[in-house]
Amino acid sequence: LGMKPSPLLYQLPHSGPSIDFADQSRDLMAIKRRGRWRSDSSLRRYEKGAQVTKQLRALPASVQSFVVRAAASLPGVLGGRLRPLTLSALSP
Repeated sequence: LGMKPSPLLYQLPHSGPSIDFADQSRDLMAIKRRGRWRSDSSLRRYEKGAQVTKQLRALPASVQSFVVRAAASLPGVLGGRLRPLTLSALSP
């Protein structure tokens, strides 16, 4: 994909709320409860949905499609029913 993975633990509190907000899987109050933030300013510090959207839209369409398919298959992969997608599944 041309990206260097650098999963760092401090990224998790930032990416979860951003993804939840960007894909509309949770509203802001649910995100706030999930992150155990008491103040709205704390939530805003971690929720960067617009940044996630900007980064995703900057990717080529084939990579965006791959990411969507990989995300949709994740429950099956984690449940042992599906094999993970490989980069060969990345359409040109």
